[in-house]
Parts: sequence; C-alpha cells; structure tokens
Amino acid sequence: MRVRLSTWLGVLALVVALPVMAVAQAPVRVGGTITEPKKIKDVKPAYPPAALQAGTEGLVILEAIIGTDGSVKSAQVLRGHPLLDEAAVGAVQQWRYAPTLLNGAPVEVVMTVTVNFTLSGSAGVPPAAYAGNDMTGPGGQAPPIQSEAFDSFSEAVRVGGDVKEPRRIRNVAPNYPDAAREAKVQGIVILEVVVDLNGRVAAWKILRGNPLLHDAAVDAVSQWEFEPTFLNSVATPVRMTMTVNFTLN
Repeated sequence: MRVRLSTWLGVLALVVALPVMAVAQAPVRVGGTITEPKKIKDVKPAYPPAALQAGTEGLVILEAIIGTDGSVKSAQVLRGHPLLDEAAVGAVQQWRYAPTLLNGAPVEVVMTVTVNFTLSGSAGVPPAAYAGNDMTGPGGQAPPIQSEAFDSFSEAVRVGGDVKEPRRIRNVAPNYPDAAREAKVQGIVILEVVVDLNGRVAAWKILRGNPLLHDAAVDAVSQWEFEPTFLNSVATPVRMTMTVNFTLN
C-alpha cells in the first residue's frame, strides 16, 4: 500500500512542531529581564473565622502562574499558616495582571506574591487581610528601610531566569529580640540583598516584616556568605530576595 508523500510530510511537520510548542507553552520566571507584570485587579481575602478566633495573623507567600491573558492560572503556598492559606489562595486566584510580552508575544510567567493577614488592635476596627507592605498596614505604605550602600550597586544583576541564586556557605541564625518575644511577635522578614563579588552581603533593603524584628533580621543576614556568582567567567554582584523567619517555641 502506498502512502502519499504529502501525508508523510504532514506527519513529519507535526513531529517537528511538538517540541517547539512545548517550549513556547513553558512559563518564564519573573527576574532579570522579565519584569513583574502590573496588577490591574486586586481582591482582598476575607479573614477566616477560625483564624480570628485563634488570633492568628501573618504573611502567606505563594508562587503564582500568570496566564497569557493576565489571569492567575494557579497559586501554590510556599510559606504560610494552615488557617490562612486557603483564604490567601482564593484571593490570589481572582487577581488579574497586564499580559507579559516576550519578543512581542504574550507568555505565561511564574512569580512570588504575598498576602498579609493582620489583626487590628483598635476597638471597633475590623481585622485586615491585604496584599502589601506589612510594616504599615492597610491604607498606607512607608518608604522601605535600606542600608546606605544599597543604591550604589546599580550593576548588580537580579537573580532569576538564567541567573541562579548563589549557594549559601555560611548561615547565621537571628537572635530573637526581647521586645518581640515579650510582645509575642513572630513572622517573616523579607529583605532584598546585594551579594558582592566575594559572596558577602554588601547591602540590604527591608521589604516586609514587623519593625520589632527588623534589626535582628538585618544583623543575621549581614553575616551570611555565599558562593560568588560568575557570568561569562567574571565575578558579578547579584540582587536577590531572602527571608528570615521568627517563630516562638
């Protein structure tokens, strides 16, 4: 039985196209030249009643995949609390972003997002759940706290994409501040750090966290050391996001 040449050519074209299609559909990670897309729809999570009753608050960190149309295709909890995780995921899945374009075509992106749950201490003021800077709370955002040298590292390359996070070779655990312990404050401090040519933390900026934990987090992170990052065989300073977790036993 003879098979037409056009049929074989069609099958061959399909086989060749399949790997290309798979690559095109793979989401790209935000970082480096891939900037974080602009959020155009924000939905605040409702504070779970069980978390209210237990007096639970804190930050939920998620990894989200943003589709080519800007909708959130999936949201996976990286760090959080069992009483808060479901509400955070439910809110994030309703967010919407401006599509990300790569070489003129829309692509899916992977990015880290945060949702903060804060119990208000003022009588008559309802608890708040919001995505934003947990140093100020809803309705306001203070300027980030950073070291004097932070803005001088304009040549530092942001970790992400082809630029891998360097391996930490020295870790220093933070000392729990007495004031935070007495106030029963716990949670995550998120910082952006610059790791210099020698693998040392040369500059830092606090992105989120309770003020009672700031100094201890900075003191610990400043003592961390990493393997130097090389690009094209040349040592290069890098920027990356780090977290310090404070938990009361």
